[in-house]
Order: sequence, then structure tokens, then C-alpha cells
Amino acid sequence: MAPRYAALAALLALCTHIGLAHAASPDEDDDEDEDEDEAEVVEAPASPDLVPPAASAAAPAKSADPVTTEEDDADDKAETAVGLSLSYYAMRTEADFLTPVLTLDRGALHLETRYNYEAIHTGSFFVGYTFSGGDAVSFSITPIIGAVYGDNSGVAPGLEASVSWRDFDFYSESEYYIDHHNHHRNYLTAWNEIGWRPIPPLRLALVTQRTRTVDEGRDVQRGALLQWTLKRGATLGINFFNPTSERRYTIASVAVQY
Repeated sequence: MAPRYAALAALLALCTHIGLAHAASPDEDDDEDEDEDEAEVVEAPASPDLVPPAASAAAPAKSADPVTTEEDDADDKAETAVGLSLSYYAMRTEADFLTPVLTLDRGALHLETRYNYEAIHTGSFFVGYTFSGGDAVSFSITPIIGAVYGDNSGVAPGLEASVSWRDFDFYSESEYYIDHHNHHRNYLTAWNEIGWRPIPPLRLALVTQRTRTVDEGRDVQRGALLQWTLKRGATLGINFFNPTSERRYTIASVAVQY
């Protein structure tokens, strides 16, 4: 009987071992499945819903921004200045007249219109381009070309230039008028000023005006200019031409700039 019981006990032990092994195997499979699921979660790409909208376009947009900004800044840096001057000519031997001049500067572009400048009852319109620079000695050069209309009609290329150093300055304005109908009306004129500012608001200048016509030759007039700049930017001036001559006359002027 003892061997029989011993064999039975061994059989029961073997069955118990097999049952425990089967009971443990499903858990291991589940662990492997969980490991595989975890691996899939880690390796799976992110859901499109988690990506910010148009994220791929954000980088090109940033790279394009500086170009647009520079263009806008260039437009903003192009300063605009409007100037208006009125000069009243008090003549001794002729009728008095008024000469208005309106200018518009947009960056380097220069526009200018005049009346009673080239001749009485005659207007003109000019366009030009300004070159400027310098530090201790600053300069500005503006080649211009214009159309003249009214009692006289033609074209007028010209030049406006200025140089300044400390309290001293030089200004020149010249043009050559070419008449459409009569070449005897052609002439070259130049207005030159040498100025000095003893105090900031006051400017004193010596002025020469030279005109050379085809038939009448050269005519030179000399004068003295006194200008006073007000706090708001307006400038008042008075100019005495040919003070010792019978052809003397006076120019009173006011100029404003915005």
C-alpha cells in the first residue's frame, strides 16, 4: 500500500504543478500584450488634433516678415516736407508783383511750382531729385527740369544747391529758360546767396542775381538780405537790391515749412 500511496502523491503533485503553470501563462500573455500596447502608444505618431493649426506655415511667415517690415520702414522713413514762400516785389520804376513758390519734398523727390517767377503772368512746374550728405560740411544738390506756361511758354532745366559749414552757408538757384516760340526770349539766370548766422534766428546774406539774355547780354544785380526765423518755423525776410541805383527795389518775403 505504501508504494501505491507514494505514486498517488506524486501524481497529485504533478497535476498541481501543471495547473499552476497553466494558471500563470495567461498572465504572462497579458503582460506581453500590455508591453506591446505600451510600445505602440510610444511609437504611434501624434494625433493631428494636437498639432497647432498652420504650424508648418508659421516658419515661412516669420521669414517673410522682415522683407515686408523693411519696405514699410522705408516708406515711413521717407519724410515729407511742404514749403510755401511769398515774395512781394516793391519796384521803383515798374508795377509791384507777388511771386508765390510752393514746394513738396518726399524723400529725395522734389516738386516745385512757381508763379510770376520766369516772367509776369507766367507759371512753371518743376520736378527734381535731391542728393544730400555731409557732416561737418553738409550739402544738398537738386537737378530740376520744368515746364513754363502762360504769357511765356517753354522748358527750363535748372539746379538748386546749398552748402553749409558751422554758421556759414551758400545757396545757389539757377535755370536756363528756352522759349518755345521765340529764341530771343531765351535767358540764363542765377541767384546766389552767401549767408551767416550770428545768432540762431538771424541770417544775414549777400545776394547777387545774374541774368544773361540772347540780345541784351548780362545783367548783374546785387543786394543784401536779412532773415529772421520765428519759433514756429516761419521765416521773415527783407531784401534790398541795387540800393545806390535808380533801379533799386525791395523784396519782402515770408516762408513756412511743414
